[in-house]
Amino acid sequence: MASVEIWNRDIPIFIECNDDGMLVEIEKILPQVFGNIVIRTAVTINDDLRELAAYIPDILIMDINGSNGLKFDLLDKILDQYPSIKIIIITQSSTIPIAVKCMKKGVTDFILYTEDFLDIFKESLSVIAKQLLFESNLNHFFESIFKPENFLSIFYKASENGIDCIFKDFIFFPESLEIDQDDFIKQIGLSILVAIGQGHTYSEGVYSLPAGISKQYSLVVITQRLPDKTSKDPRLNLGYLVYTLFVPNLFLPFIPPNSDLIEIFPIIKSEINDLSDIGFHEASNIKRKIVSWLKEKKYGQRQGSIDH
Repeated sequence: MASVEIWNRDIPIFIECNDDGMLVEIEKILPQVFGNIVIRTAVTINDDLRELAAYIPDILIMDINGSNGLKFDLLDKILDQYPSIKIIIITQSSTIPIAVKCMKKGVTDFILYTEDFLDIFKESLSVIAKQLLFESNLNHFFESIFKPENFLSIFYKASENGIDCIFKDFIFFPESLEIDQDDFIKQIGLSILVAIGQGHTYSEGVYSLPAGISKQYSLVVITQRLPDKTSKDPRLNLGYLVYTLFVPNLFLPFIPPNSDLIEIFPIIKSEINDLSDIGFHEASNIKRKIVSWLKEKKYGQRQGSIDH
């Protein structure tokens, strides 16, 4: 069986085994499937998981039987703290109900140490290798999408004039427009106020809107109440921020629903105390954190579906 190279790096594998003969057989098979590997072993894994904390593996091979009985509590701890680890249970004696219970908990495979163990173990490792390769490729795909430079942002605020652009994180809009860029930015701001129906209510919320005449982008608009000490209108001393994220239309399938995007509110407020504080540093931090959150939200959900 040809080895599978994954991520051009060594594959970390942890083996919990107190049977020297079984350990020798396991260690012989692993390089045949994965190529370059780094193996660490332990006779047992302690309840505090310190062995895994010091060395988080891609694959954990362990027995469900322990000196004090079945290790379901330990398995639960591992799955809870390290949900992405692929766990293979290898045991010399067990029952079908125990195997079913382990699989329901989320282990990747359950193998009895019998005469045909080597063939079954190789096949199991081959499947895991393909899973790891798929997840690696998926991660690279999401990394290519969720880069801050792929998104643009404009900070608007409610003003005596209706709405003003107070900061944008681009010099030139990367799409050819039929109108002047400054006019385009003004039109976007006014169209947002019209679309969300704000007069002087200034409600907080999240909205998905078209980006005016742009054919390549759509908008994620987040409105929040934030202080504005520069406002001459007393109604706007508690100001109204309209944060506008330009999302490439190709990426829209990977943007969470508006009900989830509300979680972005604390990100913005963690960087801005007053609307007059917005500058390049604050804008860069906000967009970087939002894009990171978007990636974790979407990719984390997909990881969960893959793992289970």
